[in-house]
Amino acid sequence: MNEKFRKKTRFQANFDGYFRLRYADKWQDCYIYDISESGTLLRIKQTLIVGDELEICLDINNTNDVIVGTVANVQGQVAGIEFKTKNINLIVDRAIERAFEEARKDKKKGF
Repeated sequence: MNEKFRKKTRFQANFDGYFRLRYADKWQDCYIYDISESGTLLRIKQTLIVGDELEICLDINNTNDVIVGTVANVQGQVAGIEFKTKNINLIVDRAIERAFEEARKDKKKGF
C-alpha cells in the first residue's frame, strides 16, 4: 500500500510472531515487518486471501498479546493486515519498543 494512504504511521518491527486463521487451532510462525495502530505487514508461509480474518500473537517481553485483523492485501508471502481489535495502543507501543531494542542490538553487533 502506498504510504500516503495509510491511516497511521508504521514503525519497522522486524521480529517474529505467530498467526492463525481466526478460530483455528494451530498457530503458525510469521515475521512482522512493520506495525502501527491500524495494521501490520507480515511474511507468512500460508496462502491467504483478502478478507481472511487472522489472530496475530506478538510475544513481547514474555506477554502474548493477540490482535485480530483482516487481510487487506497479499503479494506472495507478504500480507498487509488491518487490525480490527480496538484500543491496542499499549500493545503497539510495546511492539515498537521491542523493535527499537532489536535495532540497538543489531547496531552493537555491527549490522
